[in-house]
Amino acid sequence: MEEKTFTQEELDKIINERLDRAQKKHADELSKKDAEIDKLNKDLKDTKEKYQGFDDEKAKYAKEIDELKGKVKGYETASAKRKIADELGLDSKAIEFIAGETEEEMKKSAEKLKALTGATPPPLASTETKPIDKVESAFMELNDRLKGN
Repeated sequence: MEEKTFTQEELDKIINERLDRAQKKHADELSKKDAEIDKLNKDLKDTKEKYQGFDDEKAKYAKEIDELKGKVKGYETASAKRKIADELGLDSKAIEFIAGETEEEMKKSAEKLKALTGATPPPLASTETKPIDKVESAFMELNDRLKGN
């Protein structure tokens, strides 16, 4: 068997063909990868746009929750002040002057207010009884009418 020999030109041509095929193959693979990267970047952009709306809604709901928490705290504070005022016998108009963040602070404030005003609540009903005497009863009724009661 005879060994085949190549000239330098033939060898250069074979090597260049192989290099061209390898470069073409890698160029094709590279263009496929570039197309895949472009598709993934587009998908990422679409996903970000989609979830941007969720972030806006989340912020809106977080703000609404904070507002509702503030209202609840206001209602709880008002309720605690009313309870303390009732316990100490303060008039309902005195509630706005009760200060403090905690129930204990509010109670101390209400006690100071009561000490300053000496206020006691008015009776819920009249403690006076109607006179039995008809004449006295008539005078009291006439007096009530003149007062506009």
